[in-house]
Amino acid sequence: MDNFLRKLASPTFHSETSYLPAMTSTTKWLVKSFAIPLISEARGQGYSIIKKKKHWAIYFCTALIFFFHNLIYAFWFYENIYKSNGTESLQVWQKVISFFFLSKHSMVVGIHLCILFRRRELLQVMKTCAWIEKKCRGVGPSNYTKISILSHLDAAKFSLFAVPIVLGTLGLFRPCMPPSIANILILECRDGWGDQEAALWVRLINGLLQGSVGLSVAAVIVTTIKRIFLYPAVMVELWIKTIER
Repeated sequence: MDNFLRKLASPTFHSETSYLPAMTSTTKWLVKSFAIPLISEARGQGYSIIKKKKHWAIYFCTALIFFFHNLIYAFWFYENIYKSNGTESLQVWQKVISFFFLSKHSMVVGIHLCILFRRRELLQVMKTCAWIEKKCRGVGPSNYTKISILSHLDAAKFSLFAVPIVLGTLGLFRPCMPPSIANILILECRDGWGDQEAALWVRLINGLLQGSVGLSVAAVIVTTIKRIFLYPAVMVELWIKTIER
């Protein structure tokens, strides 16, 4: 029964006796998104700060798309909701969703900049946590994983794929629905929400842009919650229980 519950809560990592495989798998996709300024070293021997010009070019291109998208969306929100004074036909739930995307993306912009300027500290935290877990496994019990932590890591890895797919699909089939920017740059949408008859190439470009932005948002949030908050806290607890007991 316990094994069944572990499989149900964490389908991918339920049998792991260490957090390292789960963290390594999740971090591998984080660095591939180029939403954080880190990259895998040769032969998978840890991670390092981006050094090559082509990698910095990809990183800044991804960041510019993300920042540009948020700037345009903030302008749309100002024109269609904040400045409308009730003249627009958007319903209350539509305004709530629009504000949710604005607040979430604005918060992620700040975190994105913090990660960029504190990239060395982020790398040091990642290396230290991996060292702590290896050290504790060498001197203490090996069965210390909690299903709640593993399920969080499972959900984090799933979100790295789900969020860009969902937002990209919305950008393809609903090109004027927030947080799309096609209604300002390409289409003439009445209220930024209704069904549109956009050309296929417009929908494809908009879907790809929104998918890219969704991947950046998911990667930044997962990095913050899992690699900066959750994993270090778990490792500190493990260190206290194993080394300093």
